[in-house]
Amino acid sequence: MPVYLKLEEARLFLGNLNTYRRFPKLTLFNLSAFLSAARSVTFHIQKQIVPSLENGSDLYERLREQFLSGKEAKFFIELRNVSEKQTYLPLSFEMMEQYPDEKTGQVTWVQRAVARGAAPSKRHFGWLENVLNTEWTSYTQPRWLIDDYPGKDKELVSACSEHLATLQRFVEALRREIDARAV
Repeated sequence: MPVYLKLEEARLFLGNLNTYRRFPKLTLFNLSAFLSAARSVTFHIQKQIVPSLENGSDLYERLREQFLSGKEAKFFIELRNVSEKQTYLPLSFEMMEQYPDEKTGQVTWVQRAVARGAAPSKRHFGWLENVLNTEWTSYTQPRWLIDDYPGKDKELVSACSEHLATLQRFVEALRREIDARAV
């Protein structure tokens, strides 16, 4: 089933989100690509697979209801629509700095810079690039947050990873149903 290639495409952009988190524009570009690739998984199933199955629409709707009807999945569909049809998404940003306790070995993360829900702009990117290029005294970790995620703001890569895992479970359930019909 070529739909697995669509999942791999989304997985590629998810990996890029993690790899290039220190580059604000690449974060936005890879998020946009991830959202489109993730959404294309279900579009592909609807156009390529469902019509070839007896009662395919019923099967698709049942599995969609089971796996993709939650607030998080709907949130990602809306994110993709905004990203595709309106603008890049305003993300929040935190620069976290690590401080290990010399005695206990415990690590404490301290928030050193914050930008909440700023819309992408030249000024915004300039500020972020200054923060990201600052010489910090210890290990730092940039974190991108999705604002208004159902229930709370959520770290971007974690939210996208969870969404991709849900899509994977949806596709695997569809595959099991198709295989069971073939027997």
